[in-house]
Order: sequence, then C-alpha cells, then structure tokens
Amino acid sequence: MTHPGATNILYEMVFFQMQLLYIPFLLVSIAATVIASQAMISGIFSVVYQGITTRIMPLLKIEYTSIYLRSQIYIDVINWLLLFCSAFCYTDFQDIK
Repeated sequence: MTHPGATNILYEMVFFQMQLLYIPFLLVSIAATVIASQAMISGIFSVVYQGITTRIMPLLKIEYTSIYLRSQIYIDVINWLLLFCSAFCYTDFQDIK
C-alpha cells in the first residue's frame, strides 16, 4: 500500500470492465467484511468461554446479554483485546523478506 506503483487490481478491473457493477460489487464486499468481523467476534467469545468453563483460561467477567439464552455473551476483556490488536498490531508486510 505504501508503494507508489501499487494499485487495487480487483476494483479497477470491475470498474473498467463493467462500470454498472462497480457499486453493487463494492456494497457486497462491505457487507461481507461486516459479516466476517461479527463472525470473528462471536467465534472468539465462544472459544474463550469454552476455555473458561473447562478451566484452561483464567476466570474472566462474562456478561450474559440475554436472560433466555446463555449462548449470548459479552466478555469485556476480550473485546478490548480485539480493539487493541486491530488498532495497534498492524504489521507492514511489505518490509518482510
């Protein structure tokens, strides 16, 4: 991304070949990103919850967000850890050789 000659080939290909499909293609890719991020958050909460219940991980504060379903949980420590990893743990793969 920092290279001056780098381009986004996929979006340019769609834009130049079929300009009519550019916006729907962009919207589908944004929706897929949102769905994937939500799946990652839910998956990490589930794995950490299983680790806590089997005593593999330390006890963390778990908030149950539903009074009917025990599968809807929120773990604030994991949420902050995901924020930290997303915001500060970015690695520039251009420099890795």
